[in-house]
Amino acid sequence: MADFAPFPGSEVVALMATEQSTDPRLTLEISERDLPVMSVVAGQALELLADDRTTNREIEQLIGRDVALAQRILAVANSPFYCGLRASQTISGAVMRLGIRQLRRVILTAATGELFDTGDPVMQRIWSHSLATAMAAARLAEAIAPDLAETAYVAGLLHDVGKIVIYQQHPAVYGHLLAEADAAQRPLHDLEQERLAYFTHASVGGLAIRRWQLDPALTEAARAHHLLETEIPSWLQHHALVSLVGLANRLVAAAGLGGPGPSEAQLIDSPIAQTLHLTPERLSGLARRVDQVLEENRAHLR
Repeated sequence: MADFAPFPGSEVVALMATEQSTDPRLTLEISERDLPVMSVVAGQALELLADDRTTNREIEQLIGRDVALAQRILAVANSPFYCGLRASQTISGAVMRLGIRQLRRVILTAATGELFDTGDPVMQRIWSHSLATAMAAARLAEAIAPDLAETAYVAGLLHDVGKIVIYQQHPAVYGHLLAEADAAQRPLHDLEQERLAYFTHASVGGLAIRRWQLDPALTEAARAHHLLETEIPSWLQHHALVSLVGLANRLVAAAGLGGPGPSEAQLIDSPIAQTLHLTPERLSGLARRVDQVLEENRAHLR
């Protein structure tokens, strides 16, 4: 798969500390009011889907109240990742075809996509990587831990939501940081730790997901998806899920849909490989599975 174009270069921004600070890192602020709010209808739909008594008709009526969301749900449902042998022309048809578990994925994909839909090429690139990571995480889970496939998809989808929060609040500074990571072929997370005093995209993403009151495992996956490349945090509870998302994130990047990351040889020596019991042969096979799902959905990852 072809590489992304580099992040659009913003004008050079001096990443300097304030005069009062002795910390050489840049001081930026993000408050709770800066965190994105999920579509009301999407949130209500997810609540309904968690109730076994909910009928398809109730879901259809609720989704129909948000025309833009309904259109996005149909577009996602009819993408190669979900479509199967035939497309759905109506929300009713999509609900019938997908079933509860896949419908939850589709609604979250559509609702999250709204947050990225600004026409900004930086946002589009982050979204493409997030969607690719979701698909890869689900495909990896199907092979390693099938019971985690649904949660792995959602965790992959949301793992980089912190990037959009920071970029929306500080576009010039963060846009420059993204471009610098791209040009230097350095992991963005490493640069964030060097240059930003208070947070990284992983920590901000964890806060956003917690605000949406989603599964705490998703918060943990956002916070820790880079950490398992080098260590196992003492507070980590969902080792397998976080490892799946971390592995998907790196394999997607290796396929050209994201920044640089560790090689397969480095991954084999990481806590990710230990948690998932990967051998070099197994890892190579999983990388091929990821390449396949990305190729199948290439048109939707641009």
